[in-house]
Amino acid sequence: MCGDDVTLAGEGSVVRACAVQRLRTQVAVEVSPRLWEYFDQVAPIAVVVADIVDRWRCDRVGRVPLVGPGGFAAAYVAAVERDAAGRPWAQLCRRDAQEPPVVDESYLKRVWTHHVGWLQRLHPFTETVVPDRLPDGPVGELVVERLRTEAAIDVAAAVHEWLGDDPARVGVVVADVVARWLALPAAERATVALTGVEQFAQQYVARVLYADPAEDAYRPEFCPPEGQALDWDAYARAVWTHHLDQVVGVR
Repeated sequence: MCGDDVTLAGEGSVVRACAVQRLRTQVAVEVSPRLWEYFDQVAPIAVVVADIVDRWRCDRVGRVPLVGPGGFAAAYVAAVERDAAGRPWAQLCRRDAQEPPVVDESYLKRVWTHHVGWLQRLHPFTETVVPDRLPDGPVGELVVERLRTEAAIDVAAAVHEWLGDDPARVGVVVADVVARWLALPAAERATVALTGVEQFAQQYVARVLYADPAEDAYRPEFCPPEGQALDWDAYARAVWTHHLDQVVGVR
């Protein structure tokens, strides 16, 4: 993940790093669904997440909540996408000869690409390396929390809508993804990354949604009677509600 390697620091430093990483996971759950439209990979979103948390921690005067409606993360996203007056950034609008700047469909992609390019120098991303056996104590907890942040970036966009945009419910799914990946034998874990295209986190989502992910075959117990059209939204919500209730153990 982004940030300093604290595994050789004192235990107090590792505990503090765990607390910061938990904040990053919360932010990842909130902002990843929006940013996934522009970056379908973990690294660029991770640097945004790290910057949001760092700026919030530095804002000691009049601090607002980090996440949630009216929170710092939402304000950060708005400030990246528009100037202080709420206008689009003219230099990132499409320009035609002798015409005023135009906000086209690629405007936000350009905005976030520009922003991330600048941030990557401040928050270089490195994928979390997991040893065959997790260390005990705070160091092991830090590794797990870093993995949760990465998994949140990878899966939040795929599941948040079907979980009622509830960060707590998305967080349960994220924790379960990481726990199941870590439970794999070390040799098997070495063959499948936690995040990435068609890697473990995305496979997890597909296995929940489909009876046969290879064929995109729907789970029949959540389908309407034969002859009736499938309502995808209702189907996906029912599948994920059942998953949380029966597999993970919460509604």
